Amino acid sequence: MTGDDDAANLTALLHDYGGPLCEITRTPKGYRAVTRSPTPPPVVFTAVTVPALRELLEHGYDPAQLAAIISDFGQCQIEHIDPGSAWLALSRCDDGLIRVIAANDLDSLRRSLSRNMDAGEQLREAGHAARAMPLGDPDDWIRLAARAGATAEEIAKAGRVPVDRVRTVLDGDGAQR
Repeated sequence: MTGDDDAANLTALLHDYGGPLCEITRTPKGYRAVTRSPTPPPVVFTAVTVPALRELLEHGYDPAQLAAIISDFGQCQIEHIDPGSAWLALSRCDDGLIRVIAANDLDSLRRSLSRNMDAGEQLREAGHAARAMPLGDPDDWIRLAARAGATAEEIAKAGRVPVDRVRTVLDGDGAQR
């Protein structure tokens, strides 16, 4: 192969793989290609005050947004691998397996967690929240779950109450099982 052939081949190689994909150089032992990592999209922070913007920049994310996600999805362990990288949410399923959800930002993580929370988890969360409410009838959550289509057995399991109690409430209201 002549020097002209090398130049033509190198030019074609640079055209196909150079630029943003690889850095191609000639070395004393031949040629070397180093791949370039794609750059992530920029993170944009908006704050009303300079101190608030400083807090966002120091953390690399909005701590209030993270706190809200942790509050809403408390059954998950949420981790940020490295600044600028993925967020992970880990949760243990009823079958003993660990579910992992990864997202590039907190908004995407919230959407993924919302989509992946199954009906049983939603019912369980609603039951626990409703039973903890200080006002109103403590059996309202049973009625709401039945109207949403849950069976007495599903309601009992999700709310950790005896199925006979659920049936008593539903039979007294004439609600569907």
